[in-house]
Amino acid sequence: MIKLPEAAQEYFPYTSVRPHQDQFIKTVYDAVKAQRSILIEGSNGLGKTISALSACLPIAVEKDLKILYVARTHRQHERVIEELRAVCKKHAVSGVSLRGRNQMCLNTFAAKSASDARSLMEVCELLKAKGRCAYHRAPEEQTYEYLQLQNQLTTRPYKASEIQRVCRKKRICSYELVKASLPDVAVIALSYLYVFDPVIRTAFFKNLDSQLQKTILIVDEAHNLPETAIDIASSSLSLFVLKQAELEAAKYENRDVAAFVNFFRKEIEKMTEKIRHEEIISPEALIEIIQKEGSISNPRDFFEHMHEVGSAVRRSLLAEGKNPRSYIHGVSEFLLRWLETLGDDSYINVASR
Repeated sequence: MIKLPEAAQEYFPYTSVRPHQDQFIKTVYDAVKAQRSILIEGSNGLGKTISALSACLPIAVEKDLKILYVARTHRQHERVIEELRAVCKKHAVSGVSLRGRNQMCLNTFAAKSASDARSLMEVCELLKAKGRCAYHRAPEEQTYEYLQLQNQLTTRPYKASEIQRVCRKKRICSYELVKASLPDVAVIALSYLYVFDPVIRTAFFKNLDSQLQKTILIVDEAHNLPETAIDIASSSLSLFVLKQAELEAAKYENRDVAAFVNFFRKEIEKMTEKIRHEEIISPEALIEIIQKEGSISNPRDFFEHMHEVGSAVRRSLLAEGKNPRSYIHGVSEFLLRWLETLGDDSYINVASR
């Protein structure tokens, strides 16, 4: 008969285990103790969430490691917090569910102005730099009440929805508050993006004041990872966006950018006019066209110039109280990404109609 490891039993909050749950816990505990990765498939109703937590918590406490519980949905994140609250009846433990910035942001202007997590991060930084966010508190503006809330988050498990309700009433940024508490929280339930998107991961671990090597990573429903990885690594550019970037450049009198985008749009139209649905294209061929036909001798320098122009447009729009979206900025990011992936066989470049 399999029994729970003694250390894991301290963190298992229930009086009995379900069929095969003890085997699940022992398998996970032994693997994490030996610093090995493990992949387990279990049916619904097995109690996988509490099994993984009770197996990992004693090792995390002993080794001073954080537990990152990565899951796809908000409901799964909240389930982690519910199980941690059950654990708290036996053993004190802290935890938070961390949603994406776009779900936690209380600034309606910022949330409406960004189409994805990366763009919201940029809009947020612009608003904070301009002093245009009523919820943001600079370090020198943090009151005793703010610091009390920050400390409170490190004492017991809290759901993101609960934190948001309190922060909305007190006019405090829920995302910034949670971010400030992360270094002192034991378990963090969060979305895939925080770990698997390179840009977001870098910022997250900086806030965490830790490294991936100093965490125990639990990935719920790991069969979703291939699709997630493709979504994170993919980007697209449409003829509509190119046309809008051309109009934007003309409006702000950036003639070199307007001329390039006009040329580039026409080349893409010629490239795709014979394509029925989609076709793999050579990434090098597109750069050669830009260099030879577009007379851009150093594409990277020019794309970076476009990026600076787009950033200036965004700052100008923000100063006017408008949505800080720049099509030039979007085009430049796509083209810079195109350059970065040249020669990388893990990427394919596709043109479609």
